[in-house]
Amino acid sequence: MEDAFAKVTTTHQRMGLSDFDDAGLGPGLLGWLNTKGRWAGNDLQNCKTGAHIGFFGDLRGLIEDPERLARSVVRG
Repeated sequence: MEDAFAKVTTTHQRMGLSDFDDAGLGPGLLGWLNTKGRWAGNDLQNCKTGAHIGFFGDLRGLIEDPERLARSVVRG
């Protein structure tokens, strides 16, 4: 897994690989996230944007939403 993770270059690829063992899921990831709730897609966008220009929104939500998404993925 570490070798595969080192080869990917985008947030979408990393999330696809870490959550679904599929870095190629990247292009469809945002649509899939939005099926979980708009909050899930927004969280991905906030993480991506925040990594480049900083994040000035709800920090608690930025932390808690990925945890919520992880629980959702584990439950299926």
